[in-house]
Amino acid sequence: MLQKLKIGPEQEFSLYNDKFMIIDASSQVLDNPANIKPNGHPYFVKEGTQAQIELNWKPSISLDHLCLQFLEADGAARKMFASSEETKDIKIIPASENGAGLATISKRVAHRTPIYKAIFGDIEHLIRISGIHNHIDRCPNHAIEQFNVLAAMVPGIAFTSNSPIDYKRINGFNDSRYNLFANPKTGYFKKIPEELTYIKDLQELEVRDQNRYTAWRNAYLASVGNTILFDQNFTIANTGYPAIRNRPDVGKLGTFEARKDDSTTLDIHLGNTGFMLGACNQTCKGIKVEYATIDGDYDFNSQGDGRIVLPTKEYLANTLICQGVQTGLQSEELHHYLTQLLKFAHEGLPEEERHYLNPLFKMINSQENLSTQVLEHLRINKYHTNTKKEYSLEAIQEANKFVWERQQKAIEHFRKLHHYKS
Repeated sequence: MLQKLKIGPEQEFSLYNDKFMIIDASSQVLDNPANIKPNGHPYFVKEGTQAQIELNWKPSISLDHLCLQFLEADGAARKMFASSEETKDIKIIPASENGAGLATISKRVAHRTPIYKAIFGDIEHLIRISGIHNHIDRCPNHAIEQFNVLAAMVPGIAFTSNSPIDYKRINGFNDSRYNLFANPKTGYFKKIPEELTYIKDLQELEVRDQNRYTAWRNAYLASVGNTILFDQNFTIANTGYPAIRNRPDVGKLGTFEARKDDSTTLDIHLGNTGFMLGACNQTCKGIKVEYATIDGDYDFNSQGDGRIVLPTKEYLANTLICQGVQTGLQSEELHHYLTQLLKFAHEGLPEEERHYLNPLFKMINSQENLSTQVLEHLRINKYHTNTKKEYSLEAIQEANKFVWERQQKAIEHFRKLHHYKS
């Protein structure tokens, strides 16, 4: 019997006021009675700053079910904000902080902050980067192949990229968030860099995780002189920031947690979730997985011969991912790669849910993602950077407004599609 995999997203959002400036308003959401579901659990939970909240979906095999979960949470948020004059103009935007104000680090999650600072240095802006994590069931019979396929999907950052402007209001990368988190040479975690590689067995993955945990623990010990606080807050399962994290402790089957993506609008988010689910479903069927030996070689069942060939890890990391960070879908090599991979994933979804991939196919056709669209919107409206590539505050406010409007359009689309009434 074919295993039907469940996927469960975790998405971070930022809170903004009516002028699209960051606002410390998480308590107005987290402590509001409307934040509690009928089952007693909250819709939104705490995150790194007082301007951040996180929505955790109940894992499902169905993208329709995930979409309806979001619409329910969105309806609850609308009730929260409409409940008082003070909160009526608060806006939830799926974006990182980008220079339109600076949120306060949340005391609700401050327990880990000194650990990061002791090992890696100032965490002032890292904690203000919003993203999406997707937990997907490990396939019992093909977990090794599944992990490697997920690793090969990391260049999909070009689909979800929504951070072309960093906290200094500088445009430097199509995906500033991934560069900050994952660049092994210049990123925040460069002292203990993460290597994106394929695995031969799960034991190899477990050894890698153990080595990472030991390296973090030893670095904290060297900095502080003891490991008391570290041991209270970290385990092997939650240490480090690999693009794909092994979570044997989550769910009945364990999960692989994809941690690569920017927080983005609902249409792109659900499309990307379907992208991962479809590819993993295909892998779980037992499709033959091979590995290229020459940079630039790969194939995702393009001939219908029941096999895929994953790119070399060097081509994956040094070409495809780097191009995703720098220019997104405007890279011809990356565009070709993701076109083939997206078609492969498309076949792994039920026919009635394949429409969720339409926003990704649209991006493939235009070679534009949300990051490039934000920058183009600013250009059309005559917002330009100075000689240091810095945008004005007014430009950043306009960028935030653009993403918020895109989110509202996506929400309305799915409300109509599902005939949803809150």
